[in-house]
Amino acid sequence: MKLDDEMSGFLTEDQITEIFARHLVVQGYEIKSRAMGRSRGADIVATLNDRVLCIEAKGGGAQSATSRRFGKPFTRLQCQSHTDVAFACIPRMMTRYKPDYVGIILPDDKYHFESLSEILPAIKTLGAGVWLIGSERIKIMAEPVLQIKS
Repeated sequence: MKLDDEMSGFLTEDQITEIFARHLVVQGYEIKSRAMGRSRGADIVATLNDRVLCIEAKGGGAQSATSRRFGKPFTRLQCQSHTDVAFACIPRMMTRYKPDYVGIILPDDKYHFESLSEILPAIKTLGAGVWLIGSERIKIMAEPVLQIKS
């Protein structure tokens, strides 16, 4: 599946969310909600067999036309910052939504991979899933673990 990342060199958050939502549907999930653009909250909420999965997504570049960096991929430091923000969203989603599974999706690019590699052990400790999204493939970096609800 090719998207409009050929010209820009990166996938936006909305494109990554769309790719992963389609992947979940193929896996049998029902998409309950999707945040697009500047919406707040979990970017994807999906269910399978009465189990809820919440996903936080980050893109590879500015998708807002009002951004000074519109149409440009994020720098190394921006990728690190966005990866850290996605990590911080994991416990927030656990508390706010009380899902059975949580996870994050990031672009499959060098800078996000480097940033993710530094914190992947901590993400795994939380039992969160991690997927790297490309225009033609999805790589799983960590399987989500069923969350124990209090």
